[in-house]
Amino acid sequence: MTISSGGEICSFLQRARAGLLLWVGGLGVLGTGWLPAHQISAVAAHAAFERDGNYRFDLSLDVTGSPDPAMDELVSPEEAALAYLRDALKFRFDESDFAPSFGPLRVVPREDPLEPGQEMMRLETSASGRIPSGARAFQVRLSPETEVALVMMVSKDGIAQRRAQTLFAGEVSRPIDLTFVGEAVRAGDPFAKEAEAAKPVPTVRDGVRAGAARLLATGGRSALLLVLIFLGGRSWLHSGAQLWWFCSGSLAGHLLLRAGGWALPPWAPETLSLVAILGMALDNILRLGTGSGRFLSVALAGGLLGLGSRNPELDSTWPGLLSYHAGVLGVGFGFVVFTRMVLGPFCSQPWYRERLVVPLSFGAIGMVLWWGLVRVVLGV
Repeated sequence: MTISSGGEICSFLQRARAGLLLWVGGLGVLGTGWLPAHQISAVAAHAAFERDGNYRFDLSLDVTGSPDPAMDELVSPEEAALAYLRDALKFRFDESDFAPSFGPLRVVPREDPLEPGQEMMRLETSASGRIPSGARAFQVRLSPETEVALVMMVSKDGIAQRRAQTLFAGEVSRPIDLTFVGEAVRAGDPFAKEAEAAKPVPTVRDGVRAGAARLLATGGRSALLLVLIFLGGRSWLHSGAQLWWFCSGSLAGHLLLRAGGWALPPWAPETLSLVAILGMALDNILRLGTGSGRFLSVALAGGLLGLGSRNPELDSTWPGLLSYHAGVLGVGFGFVVFTRMVLGPFCSQPWYRERLVVPLSFGAIGMVLWWGLVRVVLGV
């Protein structure tokens, strides 16, 4: 069809207008980036992570309209913002992705800084929640379909990072380290004074909890180590002596790491636990340690566990360090009581070693090999 005059153009547009409104309205807000109506023009975010395990993600969206008021009626500013929130953002804690749940939109009218006199609208909202237990990193993923970049600032414990991150369509942010409890402030950092003032002083109770959590951590590696140790207890006195050597070795390993000021990589603590489990299992099967040799094996296992116990906050004071190992001692004593009450009546039986100690030790070796394989192949 040939359109040769302005009148015909107007007539054509009038005829097409109804159809245009129908299919644009039907599509709704599935893709606000290309609709000639209210659309997102800029997005800024502030991701805040606190030492108490909470996070908050504040989002500001600038919404601009179309020169045609009729087109603006098709997609409201709120609908454009909701479409962006629904489709554009994904959160990731370690390898777990999920769509965030944002709260109500708050409207903040403002003037467009690029076009004085033209009004634009800013919408603000936020998402918050608990950091998953054990999570080590946080990332934001921007959908490949969005046409609006995201500028994100990050703060931890109220201290802002020095650089903003800018994400474009399809990109994933740099990992934000969540293992920041007790992290040292660099010398000369302008936020050093604020960080020191905000850093809570650990109490004896905090130390005891941290020590107990080290042995009762998710995954059960340290708990399995204690079971292997106290399976070989011949009496209450013998089990108590093993506990003493285990705690002494743990404290020695911790002090060695503290004195050297070494920072082990994140994978080291669990790897050392696996080595300790493997050593105690072999000791049970082969009877490598008899008499005083058994206590040496137990002390070495405790030392390996202690090497993975570095906690800069607690290490800074002797009460914090000693309360940490008081927690280790308390959990160890609980295992002594449990194993002696449950297994004590049978440890003198001739079948005890062949039917219980050795099979359980072989099972522990199998679990170590499985955990090691999972760590190497999957990196977890």
